[in-house]
Amino acid sequence: MAAWVRHAALEAIKREAKWEGAGEYVSGHVENGDRNRRLSYVPLPSVGHRHTDGKIRRVAILEPSGEAGEVVDFLQRTLVGAELLDDKGVARCQLAPLRESGPGVSSYWAESKRWKTVSPVILHGYNSVRGEISLKKTDQLLAQAFAESGYPAEIVKEVFIQQAPLVANTPAAKDFWRAKHLLKWPCYHVGVEFHVKVKGPVLVGIGRHYGLGLFVPIVD
Repeated sequence: MAAWVRHAALEAIKREAKWEGAGEYVSGHVENGDRNRRLSYVPLPSVGHRHTDGKIRRVAILEPSGEAGEVVDFLQRTLVGAELLDDKGVARCQLAPLRESGPGVSSYWAESKRWKTVSPVILHGYNSVRGEISLKKTDQLLAQAFAESGYPAEIVKEVFIQQAPLVANTPAAKDFWRAKHLLKWPCYHVGVEFHVKVKGPVLVGIGRHYGLGLFVPIVD
């Protein structure tokens, strides 16, 4: 889904002379400069209610913090009604406007101290030593992943990981589809408690620009 929307966004940008030169930013193929200065294409599984099934019916296009929002505003207007094509060029669905307050979506934009993953966090390095999982390396990689996403160690109170899903009707971490270049890296479902409330969407790990490492609040 992320790839389909990214392709549609890139085609829309190419058709508009105003955005000449923005292809790298939209596609995420950053050759120079800040590799995080790019759009993120985030499928949003339907979760948050006992009757939701975890399937993907919605997707968000996110700009990094500090950007003016002009590109996503343009894409929001332009992509309404656009058909999404799969890798064989077959139309699979059509885009309609998304409301942040709508059912199955609002929890991603909530504010909370405690969060859990809907899709697993992909770590950016190996966390094993001589074939055994190293808790120290895992903790270091997680701390770096959270810091890279804007959550420095001083605001992270506690983190835990597991392979089993943390949200009903979602797969185990190892069963999530991942692009080939992400398959070699460790992935886990993650729960986190911050010292302060943070506002979503919360996305962590090297797959976050494709919607992996997506969190929802933990509700008591």
